[in-house]
Amino acid sequence: MLRVLSRLIAGGYLAIVLLVALIYLAVGGVGYAPLPLPLGAARAPVRIAIWHDAALTGWLTDAAQRFAAGGAAVAGRPIEIVLVPLDGQAMQARLADGEAMPAALIPAHGGWLASGADGVSVASSPMVVLAWESRAQLLGLTSGEALLATLQRALVDPAGWAAYGGQAGWGVVKLGITTPRHDAGALAVATLLAAGDDAWLDGVAAATEAVDPAVAPLETLLAQFGPSRFDAVLLTEQAALSRAAAISSRWGAVRSFTPAPTAVNRYPFVVLTDAAVSAGQREAAAAFRRFLLDEAQQAALAAHGLRRADGTPPAQPDIGSAPDVRELPLDSAGIAAARAAWQRVGGDE
Repeated sequence: MLRVLSRLIAGGYLAIVLLVALIYLAVGGVGYAPLPLPLGAARAPVRIAIWHDAALTGWLTDAAQRFAAGGAAVAGRPIEIVLVPLDGQAMQARLADGEAMPAALIPAHGGWLASGADGVSVASSPMVVLAWESRAQLLGLTSGEALLATLQRALVDPAGWAAYGGQAGWGVVKLGITTPRHDAGALAVATLLAAGDDAWLDGVAAATEAVDPAVAPLETLLAQFGPSRFDAVLLTEQAALSRAAAISSRWGAVRSFTPAPTAVNRYPFVVLTDAAVSAGQREAAAAFRRFLLDEAQQAALAAHGLRRADGTPPAQPDIGSAPDVRELPLDSAGIAAARAAWQRVGGDE
């Protein structure tokens, strides 16, 4: 009797092991934790590269970690995300050169996408003017429609700060932007164009320094050199918020002013349909995009100085950013017009 019972137990155990092994070989592991069976290897992950604007690095890195911790998978295969920060110009150049195709792109705005590309905004950040508060008061800067015209008059005034009650030693009023061959610069110049076309830019180029963000972002230069380098800079609200506290603690209070209208980085997430991107990779990228639009991930944007996809501003210490923004549409044609205008008035490219 005992011998029969032991055989039944042993047979049942072997049947259970065989059943579990068959299930494991058919569907793979569960999330990132495959069943600890000695039979077969864990299924290879679905690896996707995502090229994204550098402003999203902190938020995307945190989100990707939460995404992985939740056991994200495609057909039983875990999803492995590789984040590659690039500006829009670099994205276009790499795609043109035929480099390894990413599964998705998240540029600063739709102007960097191919015509007809289906991009879903996952975050946003408007262009703002960040200036030293004391100097902004002398110039009479205020957010709204008059902002860019007021700034333009100061930039082209040969008397410089002496004409506004400032110290003669401050010299001329100096503006910093990002060079137009990169995202923020193209947006900045297009914003200026909207305020008065070439009339705004006439003479402004001489008082403006176009900075390559690959060398040093504007907010970094402002923190390093203070008002000796720039009196104001035109950059994204996200960049302004990221360094405002450090800049103020070293050089004095800064304040943000929002033009109306202003260009807005919408950060569209585009899943590529190129033949080099597998169906599994597209499915994985789409799953991550959905995850980024979840309430928890949208709420986390504020900690990185970014607005939600719907434009809700970050709940951070106020430096003057306008909660409501009138948006200036910007597409690839707008970028081309911005570059052409900048070159026409002698600006650096």
